[in-house]
Amino acid sequence: MNLRKLSVVLLALLLAGMAMVPIVSAETISAQTNTAATSNENDVQKDNAIPELPDFMPGIKDKPSYEEMKRLMKTTPSSPPVPESEMARIIFAKTWFMQNDEDPQADEVQLTFPVTWLDTPPVSDDEAIVLLRIPKRLLELGDINSDPEMITVSYPVTRFREFSNLNAINLTPQVQKINLDTDLEEFDELSAPAFGKSQTRSKTTIPDKQVRAQYVRDTAYSVDAIKGYMLASGSSNTGGESFVNYNENEVYLDGAGDVIEFIIHYTDFGQTTARVSVYNNETWDTPLNWLSIDLTGLDFKRVEYELYLLSGGIYDIWMCEYSSGTWYHNQYTDTNNPSTYITWMMGSTELDTVGGISKKFSTWATIRATSTRSGTTWFDPEDTFNWFDYTPDEQYVAITSDFEYNDIRHRHHAGTNW
Repeated sequence: MNLRKLSVVLLALLLAGMAMVPIVSAETISAQTNTAATSNENDVQKDNAIPELPDFMPGIKDKPSYEEMKRLMKTTPSSPPVPESEMARIIFAKTWFMQNDEDPQADEVQLTFPVTWLDTPPVSDDEAIVLLRIPKRLLELGDINSDPEMITVSYPVTRFREFSNLNAINLTPQVQKINLDTDLEEFDELSAPAFGKSQTRSKTTIPDKQVRAQYVRDTAYSVDAIKGYMLASGSSNTGGESFVNYNENEVYLDGAGDVIEFIIHYTDFGQTTARVSVYNNETWDTPLNWLSIDLTGLDFKRVEYELYLLSGGIYDIWMCEYSSGTWYHNQYTDTNNPSTYITWMMGSTELDTVGGISKKFSTWATIRATSTRSGTTWFDPEDTFNWFDYTPDEQYVAITSDFEYNDIRHRHHAGTNW
């Protein structure tokens, strides 16, 4: 196993005991000029064509009003989790796991194993094991092996949990396999005054702000699936400002007006939610809890997500609440001009308020796309998408975006310091 990947496994227990404090006072962050995404060789379409932006890009005006959204969030429960009967538990011997990872990337694991291991794992009672707990349907979607007797899947290293032996699975809490180099870094960044604005505060500024970071599909690829995660890093509202904040990875499809949003959602009363919204033909067409997880009160608010565009206009979407390993799932069937591939990915920071902004508040979130699929092959997002542009700067909202570890990374900020 890659040294960095091995470090993730060995240091997991240390991290599990750490106290995370993602709240940073707004006073510790000073305003600076917003920076652009890091440029690289993918910044220009390989065919030199200038891409055309989507006609429809959903924003605050396409969502319920501030008052209605707050009412809905207070009264709408999370989505039901995937039932245990629909979950697969695949057990690997730790030594086998470490020797048979086929993915050179430090953050990803690719394994090939017999179908029979789903029922009878080849491990002894006293050896260390690694557990992959995954919805059966998602396992089928991710299998790229043409041999019906074998399974080949690729998942983030964070998807795997280690135990001292078979009996320990039912006796001890699941060890968290945190990506130390990325997740802890996101927390560290909160204390840095890196991505502010130089505008001054105003009591009369018009509300409903939004800024985007835009990535366009490389035309050499037809991307029909993505994987990633969302990290709700923290919020502060010591001034008692009235606001609803949306931090999104907007996934634009080839069907006109079809958009899927992966959202970290903050409210002024302290609620934090991860959810998915589907727009069909420019209309928000899913209930608030169509796919939604209430993260309020969790010390570490990370949610992994996966999207598959299937035949018949089926958009198959999964989310996993990281700390508990609980999975959530829903499908949307587009019967009117269904989409078949992804055209754009845009990070979006959106803010809805009541009147002007005059009191201190701040929110922070990070959303990544970590893998993209074209055909039967998974690629880094840096291979399949090209940086395009930022939309014009807006006061009280900020986003910085770049290719990091070959991912698309959006860092979202909102509040009186931006």
